[in-house]
Amino acid sequence: MDNVLAKFHKAYIVLPNQFSLDHTYYQENTNIGKFNVYYAYDLAQCEVMVNETKVILLGHLVHTQNSELNYHEIISRLLSHELDSYEFLEEMSFYNGRYAMFIEYKGQVYFYNDATSFLSLYYHNELSLYASHSELLKQLIEDYYNIECEKIASKSNGFLDYSKYKNIYKFNSNTRLNMTQHQIKRIYPIKPFKVKTAEEVLNLIDNEIKESVKYLFNLDKKILCSITAGHDSKVSLSYIKDFVDSVKFFTYTRNIDELENKQVSKIYKLDESIARKIAYNLNLNYKLFNMDNSSIKPEMKVKYEQYETSHSINLINYYNENYDFQNALHLKSTIFELAKDIVPKSIQTKDSFIPYTNAIKKWAKDFPFDDEHQIEYLSNFIERNELNKTIEMGYHPYEILYYESRMNGWHSCIIQESDDFLDVFSLINTRHILFELLKINDSDKNENKLHQLIVKNNWPILNYFQVNNSQTLENKVDQLEQQINERNSNLENIIIETDDFYQRNNLNSTRFRALSNKFSNVNKKIITLTNKTNNVQKIEIKTFYNNTNGREIIYFDIEDHQIDLVDLSINGYDLNFNPHESKIISVYASKNFEKSSWINASEFELIEK
Repeated sequence: MDNVLAKFHKAYIVLPNQFSLDHTYYQENTNIGKFNVYYAYDLAQCEVMVNETKVILLGHLVHTQNSELNYHEIISRLLSHELDSYEFLEEMSFYNGRYAMFIEYKGQVYFYNDATSFLSLYYHNELSLYASHSELLKQLIEDYYNIECEKIASKSNGFLDYSKYKNIYKFNSNTRLNMTQHQIKRIYPIKPFKVKTAEEVLNLIDNEIKESVKYLFNLDKKILCSITAGHDSKVSLSYIKDFVDSVKFFTYTRNIDELENKQVSKIYKLDESIARKIAYNLNLNYKLFNMDNSSIKPEMKVKYEQYETSHSINLINYYNENYDFQNALHLKSTIFELAKDIVPKSIQTKDSFIPYTNAIKKWAKDFPFDDEHQIEYLSNFIERNELNKTIEMGYHPYEILYYESRMNGWHSCIIQESDDFLDVFSLINTRHILFELLKINDSDKNENKLHQLIVKNNWPILNYFQVNNSQTLENKVDQLEQQINERNSNLENIIIETDDFYQRNNLNSTRFRALSNKFSNVNKKIITLTNKTNNVQKIEIKTFYNNTNGREIIYFDIEDHQIDLVDLSINGYDLNFNPHESKIISVYASKNFEKSSWINASEFELIEK
């Protein structure tokens, strides 16, 4: 078997007792009921016995009502309740981490995992053997049963609960698997839907998140945290404020100018700009890296084909070549998306999943979710996972699809891509928190109210940096000053019109600064000046940047004269206006660039004489 089975980090295999596995990589093993569990060397394992009930835990978990409870205490509390009773499931709903749990109870083996399948499980629709990776399960089936697994897609991309192999499915974390009977049962949500405000939800979950923070920083782990331009990473950052000195922060980017998708290019640019500002102003231990700058080894390409997603082989290659990203724990923020307004505006149906068929089509990517099969694929997913029970309890069908396909499916699949190097943790990966997020009212979701409240309560300075916008609150204040100044300009006889500059009044003059750090030789920054009187008027324009090394970068076009920024600081330029005459001043660069420093450098002054 050594030459047959793929070697995945943080992987495990569950086989009926009639099969044995002799493999040097998966030599760690234990037994529960009529099954043997084999696992990779880097996957933690713990066994707990409570009143003759055996529990095997793979991975790691924390109880978010009390992070100091050890595993025996956690399991003892759980097993004080009847299996799958409301009390049992409520207790389990407070578990965070990345785990797989096996419980032997009354001759049956039951399987549960974490709230979004950070530690995944794949199963066959008929055969009672299981594995953490679809590729592993496919290889086991072919070896033990001599059944060829038909490949239906090059990658499933974590779509719904499908894998790239026919009849092999991704286990849904809101269900429970009886391995002995090979039967799946939906167990979550346990509480009916009830609309709440973001503030009400925060009051319910805040202490849980803080217990997860406490647990995280008591681990003996190197912790990494990514920063982007969005809300989610700011929320995670706000909660770990007291520990930032022990965290390494990073943002990854690409060769932006080479990207064909301009929207993607824009996102990377915003991430770069905002993350840098946050890191600089908060003095974070931070690194921005380009994941496109190194070649990918052939062996990595071969292994990458075995995963269910193709999120970014370039990123995984960077992890492979950089020590900071090896044997570390990545604090992830993605699942905070469930607190946002994610429902398509064009579809308002709340009593069926089927109307959202086209809306979820984009998640499929290469998976064959075509017009002929899409209703069948979605209907089978709904039936396998008893999704209609969630509608009966009042939950929105699209939000359930998002949770159980995008989070349980796609997101947990991309985690496996980085398992060779990183483990993962989220501050909110508990069912109690995630189902509470779904209950936030539409208005608060639309305004990202929960994110704002969390940042305001924990680290309000983060609100200084706007979400998905390269400007800061300082820029907003400057723009408000502009609006005020437009009414109170010191240029009493000149009308000023511009969308590219804001003005600030001094005692005897008016200064202008660019609103954007983008400078171009095509899209010029324009200001129009008009004499509003019946008399001749005269003004002087002058800049302040006199570093001669800065010549031939920024130019001013004034009355058909091209004047270098530096020269204009030395000599100035006088403008004479006839009655009611208008003149245009253009500011542009010799080449395209984005640099905030040139906002200050290109500042100019108009003085009425």
